[in-house]
Order: sequence, then C-alpha cells, then structure tokens
Amino acid sequence: METQAGPLSFKQGREVEHALGSGIEPSRIGTPLAQSWIDSATTPIAVAEMLPLGPEETLRRLRGEQLKQVLPFLGQPANLDLLFEQQIARFMAVKAWKEAKVGEGKYKDELWAAVRSFQYREDLAAIGLIELMIEDGRLPDRFLAEVTETYCYTDLARARNFEGIATPSGVLVIQAQWGGKYRNRKPLWCRENFHLLEQGGTIKEGLTGYLLFGKAWLATCYKDLPGSVSEHGSVPCLFWLDDGPRLLDRSVDGAASRYGSVSRGK
Repeated sequence: METQAGPLSFKQGREVEHALGSGIEPSRIGTPLAQSWIDSATTPIAVAEMLPLGPEETLRRLRGEQLKQVLPFLGQPANLDLLFEQQIARFMAVKAWKEAKVGEGKYKDELWAAVRSFQYREDLAAIGLIELMIEDGRLPDRFLAEVTETYCYTDLARARNFEGIATPSGVLVIQAQWGGKYRNRKPLWCRENFHLLEQGGTIKEGLTGYLLFGKAWLATCYKDLPGSVSEHGSVPCLFWLDDGPRLLDRSVDGAASRYGSVSRGK
C-alpha cells in the first residue's frame, strides 16, 4: 500500500483499517500512513473506533503518544453488577463449589469477594483488553469440559501451559479480549508479538468463557488459546461444530479469518 504524509481522507482511513484487520504486516502499510491515520483522528469518536483494529502500527502508537486521548473512553463497562451476577449464577448452576471443595455459601462468597476486589485497568483497556470474566483456577479443565459438554480432541491430561504462563490458584476477575484483536493471525505470531502487559489465553480460560457466555461467544470468533500447548506442541482451539463446542489442536502456523487468539492481561 502506498504511503503518504498529511491527513487521510475517510476512504483512506478505512483502507488502513481494512488492511490491519485483514492481517497485512505493518511493513506493507508503512509507518507514515499509519501515523497519518492517527494524526487525522482528532475527534474522540475516531480515536475510540481505532481500538479494535488490532495489534499493528496504529494500536502500537495508541499505546504511546495517543494514550491521553484514548483514556477518557476506556472506563469500565456499564452494568457490571448484572454482568457478574450472571457469571456467578453460571458457576453455581454447575455446582462448581463441589469441585473447588468448599461449601456452597462459602464458594459464592469467594466469587463476590473477587468481584469486589477487582480494579479495572485502563492500561489493559488501551491495548484492547476490555472483556471481564471471573476465573477459578481450582476448577480442572476436565471438569469445565464436562459441564459445558465440550468434546475434546485435545488430550487435557497431556496439555500444559505455554512457558511463562501460570494458572491462578484461586478466584479472580481477568481483563481479556476474545480473539477479535488477533483474528486471522497465526498463534505463533501472536505469542511473539503480544504486548508486554498481555499473555495468551489458556484452555481453562477458553472453557470458562464458553461456560459463562455460551454458543454466541463462539459464533463471533473461534478461539485459539496460545497460552496452552497440546501434547504434540500444537495450539488448542475452541470452536463450534454441528451441535456443540469442540476443543482440538491446531498448527501454531495456521491462520484463518474465523479464528483469533484469546489474550488476557498479566
């Protein structure tokens, strides 16, 4: 794509957006053009619209000199009480307290305690991590697969976390993005290009997400989970097939428009 200086027209800006969303490498777009698109985004709405473009040149620059313009639009989502009430109800519906080996009342108290201690991070929101989810690290992947009726081609007993990623030992609220940021990106590329503040999502986070959000969550984007490694070194992926969720192994070098890598804040 030809680079240029000066403000972009609306059409040219959309061209950059399409290029980034389609997975074109930043070298094919050019720094001057990406910077020009940022410089032309003088209204708050235009700045906010740039956030979902992906991990390329525009978003990298948003994390730097443009951060002050973005921060006013990165506040925590509305209706958080309802969001977390629904998530807690799902944990209670599958009797997760039994797997966590605590009493029913105590378990619910632990979930609410994690919600009350959660602090929304604008630095994570600035890199696209705006989705909130309760996670219980004590729940085995096997349990999560069973209660969600997920058929696993991936051998859960032999899967492991990718190097440097630790599974939380208790209950917490994580700030994440569900794959759209890295749609049509190779999981290996994602692992090598994650921001310093983010890491790949794991099998546990994928299965927990499906437990809490259901089929529609997978319909928007199939979930590569580069925070986990399968028995043969592949990346686990959660997707919908025919009448149910499936977990299988995909090549770390595979990219497709229906797939995107899940990531969460460190």
